[in-house]
Amino acid sequence: MSFLFQAPFTDSNNYTFDPLLCEVTAGKGNLLDKIPTGAMSWATYTTNINLNYGCGVLTGTAVGGAAILNEKLDLAHNDVRYVDYAALNNADSQQVGCINLKIIPNYSGAPVGNNQIYIVITKETSDASNLVALNHKTTGQFSILINNSIGESIFVADLGEWLPTAGQKYEVELNWDITTGATRLFIDKIQFGVTQTATGTRDNSIGLLRVGSSVSGTYASNFSIEDLIVYDTVQHTTDYTAGYTLPETRYNTGNPTIEIDASIKMEGLDSFTETESKTGSDEIKYILKKGTVWYYYNSGWIVSDGTYAQSNTAAEIETNKATFTTVDISVKVKIFLHSDDGSTTPYIDLLSIGYDFSGETPDTIETCVVWWYNKNTDNTINSKSCYVELAEDAVRYKDNIVLQKKKIEIKPDINNGYSEIELVESENMVKNKYYNFYIGNDILKRKVPNVADASLWELEL
Repeated sequence: MSFLFQAPFTDSNNYTFDPLLCEVTAGKGNLLDKIPTGAMSWATYTTNINLNYGCGVLTGTAVGGAAILNEKLDLAHNDVRYVDYAALNNADSQQVGCINLKIIPNYSGAPVGNNQIYIVITKETSDASNLVALNHKTTGQFSILINNSIGESIFVADLGEWLPTAGQKYEVELNWDITTGATRLFIDKIQFGVTQTATGTRDNSIGLLRVGSSVSGTYASNFSIEDLIVYDTVQHTTDYTAGYTLPETRYNTGNPTIEIDASIKMEGLDSFTETESKTGSDEIKYILKKGTVWYYYNSGWIVSDGTYAQSNTAAEIETNKATFTTVDISVKVKIFLHSDDGSTTPYIDLLSIGYDFSGETPDTIETCVVWWYNKNTDNTINSKSCYVELAEDAVRYKDNIVLQKKKIEIKPDINNGYSEIELVESENMVKNKYYNFYIGNDILKRKVPNVADASLWELEL
């Protein structure tokens, strides 16, 4: 007989997966989006100067030899070197936002020679309209600057003397809100200086995100940066727990899996189709488990090592379905979600599997004869019938049998009141293992043991 199994990806409890890598929700299985809440762009500086994520252009432009050293953006040479990014869609939040950098100064105390301009967001090179800047002055003062849409200062705030130690990492976070007037700087989770209450208006003419120098590009730098992240929302208004880890990509690129928990008993694979959506070179592949071993098709169905490299697309399985099995087996499915570059995820909406199955050899049923004598208190025979039935409407017995409730009449022997009934034993029932015995006006709830015979009065409650 032909059947259809469908996996609709509506209930995550029906699937096994790593919730840090994948998700099953709202009728879709896909890779987990790892964008921090409110993030517009970020760079980890692990291997190159480019942004790892952003809604705009990710490529960075190095000036003066800015490069990656020991998984950090190395600007620690006391000369002019910096990296420029397109701010459009990467850092173009106007009235509220946040910048977080992990900075390693190459100097102790106040900088020498010129101010250290850690980061600027502005309209364009040499145009300070819509400026946001972090500036460590040669006086030791840590200063923040924000300009309006025509280049006029909303505020320039010297927040206090900051005297870092060379080689030590500091988490610096600027949260600005120039609508309500609540701009704060935090260094290693503690607010540094007072809250700035000035208000003003920045507009969306934002073109430049520069790391390591001023708007003019003339200030030397002498520090390294481990991480950079830009948000379009305020992240903190009070002291917070410092430390975070940025993902290298928006989506995991290690081909995480979603396994369907249900197993399918089949003796023939009739169809294997998916409903999905994919971008570019993203892909969805599968391996099929026969019993305890995973298989894929490669000039025949052979054992898979459980990797994406040894898996098949739905189309490949569909093409080779006829040779998958001709005997009764139990089958499970594991799904690989492949993101080619980590910027997008494939989505699977529905997996449909057509199969043949004619059932298995039924399990052996063990029974027990339950007996008793029907007597009245004066030792006369009680000739009234007794009855017995399962306590539930249906009970699973062993693996493949369903026992259904049936009320059975037991008539006593008119000569001596002897009654007996052969019942399926309770030991191998799955849950709800009780019978109800109706004896006169009483209802006795009892389990039936796995023995040849037993007195009613010896049965367990």
